[in-house]
Amino acid sequence: MDWKQREIGLLLGLVLFSAGALQAEDSIYDWDVGALPDVKLKVVRYRIWIPDGVRNIRGVLVLIPGTHGDGRRLISDPMWQEVAKKHQLGILGCQFSEGEIAPYQDDKKFATCRSIEKALVKLAELSGHAELSRAPVALWGHSAGSNLSARFCRYAPRRVMAFASCKGTRGPTRDSRGTEEIPMLVAIGARDQPV
Repeated sequence: MDWKQREIGLLLGLVLFSAGALQAEDSIYDWDVGALPDVKLKVVRYRIWIPDGVRNIRGVLVLIPGTHGDGRRLISDPMWQEVAKKHQLGILGCQFSEGEIAPYQDDKKFATCRSIEKALVKLAELSGHAELSRAPVALWGHSAGSNLSARFCRYAPRRVMAFASCKGTRGPTRDSRGTEEIPMLVAIGARDQPV
């Protein structure tokens, strides 16, 4: 192989790599809501990952981190992506930060829950996947994110296909009517507090 062939091969490789990078980038969409005054949050952001080659998203895996965490980075985790590809799911990472701790996770008027639904509508528009706006959700929440996920189960039980709680302090409660059919995994450790 002479230097021209290697140069052409290298150039083609870079073009193909760039096209692949653009394609992968096209599967990630962001939406910055700004503030949610009803629950005293200054920063609310969402990021969705759509598996390449999936024409119709069957549901959305919603990842909600602990207090003031940023779950948007979790959408890049190969484990979550493998699950999403296998089941043709989008992955929505949520960020709720810079504000008071209790209001957004207790959310008696469901402002945060409505924000998640609005994010799915907006991201459906941005991604060209209209089905996201009405897709069922599987919720994974850690600590405050678990409490918020439990609220979402009460807010829209028919939309929730599953809920996994990690270190949630509240979980399902007596006012969870309508949530009886939702499969739930509530992890409780030996050192968890009585609450």
